[in-house]
Amino acid sequence: MQIAMKAYTDRPMVPGAWREILRLVLASLATGAVVSIVLALAVFMVATEAHAAAPATPAAAPAALAAPVTAPV
Repeated sequence: MQIAMKAYTDRPMVPGAWREILRLVLASLATGAVVSIVLALAVFMVATEAHAAAPATPAAAPAALAAPVTAPV
């Protein structure tokens, strides 16, 4: 006795499946774009603050930082 098995490929996707897949793809693209913009703004803010905090000349650094460090003998 042989039982005929119907394959899932016999019938195309459910009519609303393509719409759901498209909705998920668009939602993920929108989420990725928002996260990328937020991360780019964060990097820009940190880089701008680091640039603003840098001393204008090496002589502007405190003397304690400019002196060489030696280990006790």
